[in-house]
Amino acid sequence: MSNATTNDGFTVVKKGKRRKPKRAPFQAPAAETPGAEDEPDEANVLRRIAEAEADLVGSAYVQNLQDVLFKSAAFCRDKDSPVIHVVCYGLGSFSRCVNARYQLALLICIRRYLSASSAVVYDPVFTALERRVLASLGFDVLEHNEEGKRCVKERTLFFMPHCGTPLYNSLLWANWTKTSLNNILILGNSFDTIWTNKLDRVLDEKCSFLLSVKPAVREFAIVNNFRYADVFNDMSLHAFDGALLRDDVWLSKQEPFYGKDDEIVLALRNCRV
Repeated sequence: MSNATTNDGFTVVKKGKRRKPKRAPFQAPAAETPGAEDEPDEANVLRRIAEAEADLVGSAYVQNLQDVLFKSAAFCRDKDSPVIHVVCYGLGSFSRCVNARYQLALLICIRRYLSASSAVVYDPVFTALERRVLASLGFDVLEHNEEGKRCVKERTLFFMPHCGTPLYNSLLWANWTKTSLNNILILGNSFDTIWTNKLDRVLDEKCSFLLSVKPAVREFAIVNNFRYADVFNDMSLHAFDGALLRDDVWLSKQEPFYGKDDEIVLALRNCRV
């Protein structure tokens, strides 16, 4: 994979030879929170989220992400259509995990920057306390596991930090029309890294939509310059232009199903144990 710097100063990912991703050597990992025996209370969780948000606001990482969000609109077919909704899958247990807490803080920053009219979150690991905290912060917490299969009719940003490959594939399947595909933005694991590290035949077996969408993807790498290296590593913003795909590609739309060994938390009704 090689990177090119555009006139606007942003790094755009280009497909290239297979290689393993590298981590910035100078950044420290985020510290771990206390174990399960230390039950957090709502006030402390909210305080820690506010501290993480204060750490992010004005940082070079958030500024770069905001600039990329703005510039990515130029690739979208409807350039004047703003992001209306934000959906987050796979946030993790933010009351106990520092990384998840910073990712929630980033989600708050994104929602504010985009002035999104709705913000929906889901992770099966959320505790009752975390659901209350999210509701108090103005998020809608889903009651059931969509497995990423959410079709959108308006421009929507999906924030999917460090999710398994099948979840991205399911989201693409749910929006496998030109109109719907153009309406989604995905902030999550670098697709180019996935394509580089996984053989095409492996992707085609379980995640064929992630493979088929390749010609329609414009990936914007987010420079990992946050002071904690492991919080936002290998994150990219992905925009889509369905017009770049062949007409016959749209004909294949068989719903993906996964087994218990795949990188996805399944709804109980579909879990093949």
